Amino acid sequence: MTFKGIVTVIRVPFLILALILGILGSAVAWYESIRYGSPFNIWYAILATFGLLIAHAAVNIFNDYSMPVVVWIIKPVEPLSVVAAVPCQAVC
Repeated sequence: MTFKGIVTVIRVPFLILALILGILGSAVAWYESIRYGSPFNIWYAILATFGLLIAHAAVNIFNDYSMPVVVWIIKPVEPLSVVAAVPCQAVC
């Protein structure tokens, strides 16, 4: 698989959301650590943000590669027979 194919499957432009949420969560944890005097570990924040990025990329990959399996498992539903409304010509 080429680098372009990997970038396409992972959908790198949409990973910005996961990165922003990781940074936002780290900022809130840092603020709370200053406010309440609890310890803040920057390495845990970086590890959590990295895990968030990996989880988001994994869900994107699973979403792309699981679709054919889902289509094979779910059987197509038979369309309902629709009776066309025929205007009454002989009786009316």
